Amino acid sequence: MNTDERWKQLEYAARLVAPLFITKAEYLFDNKPDAENHPVSHALANAFVQRIWRNLAAIAKGAEAMKLDMGDRPGDIIREMLEIKTWFVESRKSEKLPEQLKDAMGDLLVGAGFSYSQARKLIEEIPQLFFPKGAPNKRPQTLKMMDARIKNAWSYQTLARKMCDCGEIKHNDLCSERIRKRLKELEAFLKRYGLTYPEKSGS
Repeated sequence: MNTDERWKQLEYAARLVAPLFITKAEYLFDNKPDAENHPVSHALANAFVQRIWRNLAAIAKGAEAMKLDMGDRPGDIIREMLEIKTWFVESRKSEKLPEQLKDAMGDLLVGAGFSYSQARKLIEEIPQLFFPKGAPNKRPQTLKMMDARIKNAWSYQTLARKMCDCGEIKHNDLCSERIRKRLKELEAFLKRYGLTYPEKSGS
């Protein structure tokens, strides 16, 4: 199978899941955090929605546009959006893709040059993008802390006193240091994807 035929099959697979992307983009657009009170959350939501609309525009234009937009590693687009999504708080009922759709996507991805394990992993990741489930992580709370730090110019000590989620009644320097490390992780993530927001220095 030549490259053009592979991209045509990927276009077909992408069109199968495009309605899910549209639903997600519309939801985030309608419920986007405001920039003044949640500057970092606002930047992340914008980045997520922009990536969805960019990919949908490429899908609508066909295989050649998808190839130009996604390059040689189209699966990376899904993984990038999944990583952005891990920073958001969202409670959704656990759902699954229909088995018929999963089978069709698997056949197309394998036919397009993906290994069976790569295709399976990608298909498993897609529902997580739209129907997240499982144990909560600390990233959404870290994002709230970053919003509060930027909006109020709070120090790490103030964040520990007001927002620490360690479960203790009193918070000390260890709490401040843990929060600092979590925010540095978020800052590194934002830098990696070139995401910017209005900044204020903590006291």
